[in-house]
Amino acid sequence: MAFDIAVIGMDCRFPMANDPWELWKVLNANNTAIQDLSIFNQVKDLGKNYLPYKGLIQAPFNFDAEFFGFSSGEAKLLDPQHRLFFQTAFRTIESAGYNPFKIKSKLGIFTSCGFPGYLYKHLLPNQNVTENYDTLSLQLLNDKDFLATRLSYLLNCRGPSLTVQSGCSSSLLAIHLACQSLLFHESDMALAGGVALSFPIYEGYVYQKDSIGSKDGKIYSFDHRASGTVRGDGVGAVLLKRLDDAIADCDPIIALIKGSAVNNDGKSKVAFTAPGLPQQIELIKESMAISDLDFDDIDFIEAHGTGTMLGDPIEVRAIVEAFKKRTRPLILSSIKPHIGHLDIASGIASFIKTCLAISHRVLPHTLNFEKLNPLILPYQKLITVLSHPIDWISDNKYTAGVTSLGMGGTNVHMILQAYQGNLLEPQKTFESGSITLSAKNQISLNLEKQRLVKFFKENTEINLAGCVATINQRDRGYFFRENYNFSSCEELIQKLEFGACSENVQHDKYFGRREIVPGYVFVGDEFVVLPQTNEKIISKKTTLSLEDSIKNEWGKLLGKTTLQLTDNFFDLGGNSFMAIQCISKLPSEFEGKIGVLDFFKFPTLGEFIKHAKCKIRGKNNAT
Repeated sequence: MAFDIAVIGMDCRFPMANDPWELWKVLNANNTAIQDLSIFNQVKDLGKNYLPYKGLIQAPFNFDAEFFGFSSGEAKLLDPQHRLFFQTAFRTIESAGYNPFKIKSKLGIFTSCGFPGYLYKHLLPNQNVTENYDTLSLQLLNDKDFLATRLSYLLNCRGPSLTVQSGCSSSLLAIHLACQSLLFHESDMALAGGVALSFPIYEGYVYQKDSIGSKDGKIYSFDHRASGTVRGDGVGAVLLKRLDDAIADCDPIIALIKGSAVNNDGKSKVAFTAPGLPQQIELIKESMAISDLDFDDIDFIEAHGTGTMLGDPIEVRAIVEAFKKRTRPLILSSIKPHIGHLDIASGIASFIKTCLAISHRVLPHTLNFEKLNPLILPYQKLITVLSHPIDWISDNKYTAGVTSLGMGGTNVHMILQAYQGNLLEPQKTFESGSITLSAKNQISLNLEKQRLVKFFKENTEINLAGCVATINQRDRGYFFRENYNFSSCEELIQKLEFGACSENVQHDKYFGRREIVPGYVFVGDEFVVLPQTNEKIISKKTTLSLEDSIKNEWGKLLGKTTLQLTDNFFDLGGNSFMAIQCISKLPSEFEGKIGVLDFFKFPTLGEFIKHAKCKIRGKNNAT
């Protein structure tokens, strides 16, 4: 059975990256996305060994409840991990040019989800919740068992639907099982991925020697300074299809999965949570055998690479043993120093990173790398860790491995390769085209135009005709819609920026391969139930008045030293992402009371301050 599975769509939200294109920027930068949480207004008093570091995503509690048919009450009770995955899954399907509500073929859903910390940290401590909602209601909205099946219900998916759990390797295992489902024709398309949020959101960890946490808030994968890892939050998903079907349907093909394998360490290790060497070696050999590739075909391995002093050397030794017939050094890399260890979502993060490296023909570096861990030194002639990215020089195969190791011993390894058709297909000259954009509200439509302008400005060499086909094939048909005619990418950008839409358009049939394009831009309020608890909090109270606090944050974000009450946030260069940043930095009394939509409803400084004061006093609207 030929193991050729095409990756045709993807989307993610990782620390400092709201989509795969932003993730690529993070991965090529020399700065980590792991944040110092002391910049926030509340820091827990957890002793002298407490380290306030974590990889955060923007607006983790925000959700477009109305879009998915949830009431505000349901949205508040729904695990934020589920909310994030629903939106990411929708955008993943759209990125490939499909309307998630109109898929007629069998779409399989394979998900993984982190511990339901929102239930335990927010809902159960709240007396109003426990007195008014029964156990089954809370279970249906928070148990990871129902993530995949609820998504299948929302999108009317009729293929297999299951939640996959194996610790840190869960989301890569979800992709493995999705591939199996496609190969056995249980599914025609498969969506796979994972999500992880750890609660409390703005909390670091207590460092303990010889434990998994880093001693200084940084991850040093394969490095002599390795002391542990740092948590991060994130969500990611990919859309998969059998290669022959993807070619026939003119789908975007980001990369190919050539082989994958899964096993467990059993008792071949010193403890339940420890890594096991023998089975890691066998895992790589098995996936290589399935791929029918030579060991010299692999250019780099995206390793699990948690940055622990003992874990990394065991993983490296397994790789070296498996590749001992190789005739040239193998490049190793890890995403974790860049964005943190995303727990359940770490496998999908590594997978998407590898897809991006293949697409860009760049071999990625590993942040914070200085020199090899002493326990890895015996293998220094066989492996290389890059301190900066380099051009990927290949014989046109561009092949890489991805490893994800679960605490408890379930290991997954996958082989990815460039699709040769992408290398051979000539770029066609673009003459003219048209697109129709639509959304369920005007704000989402405006934000999508902004996102497309940014996308086309940053991807000037992209196949414009393929992008146009992706956008039009989504066939959304929502109430708020705009049409655009254009003859070049520059003209499209200009028209999107100035809203120069056309009354009527005629979409020409395109017979070439589509390109992936960012999907729907969700606009939602912040839905969160705050716990009623006597937990001791050190509050860093600001000495500024409420009005001055807002002025201060607006000024810092917009680069203005003085502001007038009549100044408009968006006229001064603000956007939705800056609004999210502003919310996160306002004093603690604003938490859960100010959302992104408030910036659009009250865009001037004076209106916004007046609205904020009403919110603090418990009123719903500024009057």
